[in-house]
Amino acid sequence: DKKFYTSMKENIQTKIGNYNLYEQIKQSFMSFEKELYYPCVCGLLPIFEGIVVDSKSVKTYKWESIEESLKKKYKIYFNKNNETNLEEYTLRLMSKMLTQTFDFDQIEPNELNRHWLLHGRAERLPTKADCLTLFNIIELVLNIKHENSLNKKQTTEGGLQ
Repeated sequence: DKKFYTSMKENIQTKIGNYNLYEQIKQSFMSFEKELYYPCVCGLLPIFEGIVVDSKSVKTYKWESIEESLKKKYKIYFNKNNETNLEEYTLRLMSKMLTQTFDFDQIEPNELNRHWLLHGRAERLPTKADCLTLFNIIELVLNIKHENSLNKKQTTEGGLQ
């Protein structure tokens, strides 16, 4: 609904300024609002990678590097049984789906896949739902990072032990 979308948009735009991605996210929102879902998704995928992966220490964007960044930077841990809370499970699923590579001689995945889309191989066009899913996952990562920075700040100021 419109109220949810507006709230999500404001939250993302407020928190993404720390990552020098404000103009990029603004253009993705503009594309979405004009129902241009392909450019919206093509803009959101690198934004997602940019806020999740520390580009100074991670040279490739495979699932393992994203999972490692999540563990180190954001204290999100995934166990082998997938026994995580809903936010962590969602983040893990989306990260893996978006970064998993396939040989192009295989059948195109049903889900949105960064590899197929950005290499010009996808026949499936992104949808409104794909855009909203990516906006939601970006908002989730930003919220987790924001909470972690607040906790870190409180700890260094002697607030939390």
